[in-house]
Amino acid sequence: MEEFARIVSVFFNEPQFWGWFWFIMGWVASFWNGFYFFGKPSFSEKELEEISPNFLAISAKYQLFMIGWLIFTMLLIALSADNFVLLVPVFPFQYTISVLIPSYGISQGVFALLYGVYPQGKILRFIYTDKSFLRRVAIFQIATSIVSAVMLFIYGQNIWGVH
Repeated sequence: MEEFARIVSVFFNEPQFWGWFWFIMGWVASFWNGFYFFGKPSFSEKELEEISPNFLAISAKYQLFMIGWLIFTMLLIALSADNFVLLVPVFPFQYTISVLIPSYGISQGVFALLYGVYPQGKILRFIYTDKSFLRRVAIFQIATSIVSAVMLFIYGQNIWGVH
């Protein structure tokens, strides 16, 4: 038992473990909503328009929102890349991915808060349910994605080779 405790202690004190841990948590935080809404009905754009005129052209709004969000995220990456490239001679692809993944999770939550429906990404269907439930899920996803991004910046240097 003492040997096991020592192995676990060494493992959890390894910085690279925490870098990969938060990288994986970024994926989970961004894509977990499919499991949280399991069993909830999803609606197409036409079905939502029948529910309320507020959802008119919701797919177009979602696509424009995501394009704007992607541009905003890439601008943040470009601004921070100046400082990061000085530390690492080759700008690593993992850095971009590790920013885009939590950013996707944040964008899904922000869209849900703004428009009152939760988008389901590529299939362009939306979950429309109780507003308080939807709001709680969106805020939780935004918070977990932000925590994941911050922790990845703290521990991710070990993944990218910055010492």
